[in-house]
Amino acid sequence: MALSSAGLTRGLRRRRRAATAKSSPEAKRALAKSKDKFQDDASTTASCMESTSPASSPECPPAKSAVAEWVAQPPPGLTEPEAQPQLQSQPQLQQPQQATRPPSIKDAVEKAVSSTANATPVSDQEVATGFAAALSQMVALTASKQPLTCFHAVRAPSISVKEYMARIFRFFGCSGSCYVLGLVYIDRLIQSQPHIAVTTLSVHRLLYVSMMIAAKFHDDIFYSNSYYAKIGGLSLKEVNSLEAKFLKYLDFRLQVNAVEFVKYRNLCLAILKGPQQAAGESVRP
Repeated sequence: MALSSAGLTRGLRRRRRAATAKSSPEAKRALAKSKDKFQDDASTTASCMESTSPASSPECPPAKSAVAEWVAQPPPGLTEPEAQPQLQSQPQLQQPQQATRPPSIKDAVEKAVSSTANATPVSDQEVATGFAAALSQMVALTASKQPLTCFHAVRAPSISVKEYMARIFRFFGCSGSCYVLGLVYIDRLIQSQPHIAVTTLSVHRLLYVSMMIAAKFHDDIFYSNSYYAKIGGLSLKEVNSLEAKFLKYLDFRLQVNAVEFVKYRNLCLAILKGPQQAAGESVRP
């Protein structure tokens, strides 16, 4: 109990000394100074908050938070990138012009095919009529005295070239392209064999053999030589012999390209216009 009373006595003494220090004149003066300083700081802060223009109150700069300063400040060791200069647009390089190549056979074939596709359609009968007219002109331009060949007859047939073509057109049943090929084959024959001429004695057999070979070469459906012999009025043996010699003279060159085909086809149509306008006739079965 004695220790407890002594401790209590010391506590009371401390409180008395603290109260005496607060009530002393020095303590009161220090307390008053602290209050005045607090009021001055408060008034200064209020005046800064009321000011809206930073120029009117340069003494009160806007306060920045620590977070804002941290965000604005780059990390250590990292500098802000310099503004890169804008690259000037480079002028586009002009592609070198391709050298113009000379026209090839492929270009000529494409041109011929396109011209044929855009041309007005003609019938097989018109092409056959032009073929017959071309042969008639060749006969008229050939001299009368020519060496005899296997394609020459003993005497001129009583049937004309136009009527003979009409018989072939009716019974051969071949496509219209065969008439163009027949003219090509005859032209190749007389160019490679100058001694063979298209005369009144040879024109019928040349026409007959050239059409028979063209039908066999070009068309998918054709007939036997015995059938063709009955149409031409010849024996089978003579038909076989004429066919073999005709192919040998041509060196079996039966292929015709598009350019050559269009050339001879246009030739048939061009020749057809003259005789057809004059006489008003065409090949009719």
